Amino acid sequence: MSLKKLLMTSSTLLVATLTLSACGNSNSKQTTNKPAAKQVLNWSLKSEIATLDSALVPENGSANMINNAMEGLFRIKNNHAEPGLATKTKVSKDGLTYTMTLRKNAKWSNGDPVTAHDFVYAWHRAVDPKNAAPGSYLYSGIKNADAIIAGKMAPDTLGVKANGDYELVVQLEQQTPYFKLLMGDIRFFPQDQKAVEKYGAKYGASAKTTVFNGPFLLEGWTGSNLNWKFVKNKDYWDKKHVKMETVNFKVNKSTTTAYNLYQANKVDFTTLSAEQAKELAKTPGYKVLQEARTTYMEYNLEKKEFKNKKIRQALSYAIDRKYLAKNVAGGGAVPLTNFVPKDLAKFKGKDFSELAATKVGVTYRSL
Repeated sequence: MSLKKLLMTSSTLLVATLTLSACGNSNSKQTTNKPAAKQVLNWSLKSEIATLDSALVPENGSANMINNAMEGLFRIKNNHAEPGLATKTKVSKDGLTYTMTLRKNAKWSNGDPVTAHDFVYAWHRAVDPKNAAPGSYLYSGIKNADAIIAGKMAPDTLGVKANGDYELVVQLEQQTPYFKLLMGDIRFFPQDQKAVEKYGAKYGASAKTTVFNGPFLLEGWTGSNLNWKFVKNKDYWDKKHVKMETVNFKVNKSTTTAYNLYQANKVDFTTLSAEQAKELAKTPGYKVLQEARTTYMEYNLEKKEFKNKKIRQALSYAIDRKYLAKNVAGGGAVPLTNFVPKDLAKFKGKDFSELAATKVGVTYRSL
């Protein structure tokens, strides 16, 4: 195939995690820029899918699958929001009301049209405290969201409504400059009420009990198996720009096994451990790609000693973040002194990580 083969590593422990990529390997032939006649990609993953329910998804592995098989108001590319299902957005003068016009040629994989009502339904599910959605906090700032999540108001009081089938209106409690970027998150994706109610608790528990509206349809996942695939969605509104026909996924929890498969040209992408990344850093085509993710250590506040703020700060001061990033995490990881990784977003031309930086508890052996 003419596609570039990829390697990836993730680093942990108080450093921003990075992805690594490489073109080809020592046993493969050089690739060309000419597209392959058969557009198929074989992908190795570290973990299985937890759920395909976009409103209740708990972690990034499942989120990546959902993000390619479903679509929301906007698509995020290079930290910029591009039109997804929303074709036009009008913002009130006070910045508190967003009115979005939806495209009329989007449909679910069961044939139902995607409408503004699907967003209202999904958002109500996400903030309903009985569902305990892990990402419900992201709704904070939308009118009444915090009170609903706290169980003080009903889900249908959330600041979102449908004006007909193709206009969605969202009311905010304060100006949110990153609103469009936030709407690109899968927790704000629409859901087909008919499908969710049909499958009940089984919705999102397998490919067959889920409906999709994105560039790919997910097939073959039973809810417990370790392999599945994406196939191009022939009914996707923007299908002409989807070049890949099939993506085959296989879970390999051992990075050694995964890398051996990569070397044997049986997978085109795999994840490396920190040790593998160190060994393969000089591999031809090896490249570092930064991930917008932060990994951190959390104290057990049930223990008496960790309830003392000064003790927690002292431990944080004692950590040599440069040494940890270079010699423990490896793989191009970088020291971090706040929760915001570098290059995630900018505000008035300045990197937000600089604006969010703190010197409390981090500077003694950090910089």
